[in-house]
Amino acid sequence: MRSVLAIHDLSSWGKSSLTVVLPVLETLGIETAVLPTAVLSTQTDGFEAVISHDLSGVLLPFHGKIRECGYSFSAVYSGYLASPAQVDSVLEIMRSEDGMRLVDPVFADSGEIYSTLGPEHVESLKALVAEADVITPNITEASILTGRKMRESYTNRELDDLVGDLVALGPKKGVVTGIPLMLGSVGNLAYCDGEARILSHDDLFTTYPGGGDAFASVFLGAMLDGMGFFSSAKLAGDVVFETMKEAKASGREHRLGIPLKPLLYRLGRAL
Repeated sequence: MRSVLAIHDLSSWGKSSLTVVLPVLETLGIETAVLPTAVLSTQTDGFEAVISHDLSGVLLPFHGKIRECGYSFSAVYSGYLASPAQVDSVLEIMRSEDGMRLVDPVFADSGEIYSTLGPEHVESLKALVAEADVITPNITEASILTGRKMRESYTNRELDDLVGDLVALGPKKGVVTGIPLMLGSVGNLAYCDGEARILSHDDLFTTYPGGGDAFASVFLGAMLDGMGFFSSAKLAGDVVFETMKEAKASGREHRLGIPLKPLLYRLGRAL
């Protein structure tokens, strides 16, 4: 049985994080357990005075109880973590599982670290990244993790250097998402065991919360289904791009997040 333990936050309103991760993985036929790191009144992009309840205390006990029931996982997938203490808990959980370890280091976007987090959190995440098999940072997160300055667009040489710095952190495989390229395009940079490929799309000049979560979930699920690394990255990028393109054309409100119905429909059609 293919199974994933998804460790991420849960928002009551607005599609992102676990409200995206769980249906995507289940659509791919992956039995999915969730460990919520925090429960929020709404997702944070576009809403003010968000209520957030930290669930640090349940991570290890919940995981321990699942293991007592006789279950282990094909992969552990970590997303938003609310504190360095949660990073330590996730490290302990990952070390106790034998499956693939995918880390989406969710801590920054649009050139800035999230206001709820600080530099010490970034340093703690480097320890988690170091033990990952695969990482999926966006370009902001990749730049901060490697100490590189962000650019309005990137040359192939600059992307090669970025990959080198990311590999030096530990994992030999990953995808950097949302990279601005020349000629009005945006790319995802997939690299695996010394090979790197740029997978590009037209720039939609908009994003939706949950897009990165959808990408990582499709990517992981496809790999667990036996699809190759680069093919999985391409599938994830194509499905998310087409879903966001449709959402923009329909006038969907940004802060509602990525729409699930067209996302899951496209995913089902693609497989």
